[in-house]
Amino acid sequence: YIANHQVYVNVGIQHKRASLFFNTKYQGDIGTVPGAEDTVPGERIDGFMVFDLSANVIINKFLSANISVSNVFDNKYAVAARPAGLRPGAPRMINFGVRADF
Repeated sequence: YIANHQVYVNVGIQHKRASLFFNTKYQGDIGTVPGAEDTVPGERIDGFMVFDLSANVIINKFLSANISVSNVFDNKYAVAARPAGLRPGAPRMINFGVRADF
């Protein structure tokens, strides 16, 4: 089951020691009936749009830190319906990390 319309956009800005990226993913309706050309109400997964944000900063020659937020607005959406009913998309997730280079 593949949506007819899918778009992924990544926009960012980078400076000498920092970067900021904004990502968005759009996926149109998906039919859940094999072979159906059009999605039928009650037999489809509604389309969705999800926004993500990530940032990175170089602290010094050896250390950098990063943070990323997936599903910034905590949208509720389904990603699949077969074989055992609707399955939700990922909720908002925040990841933070520090990288050390020796």
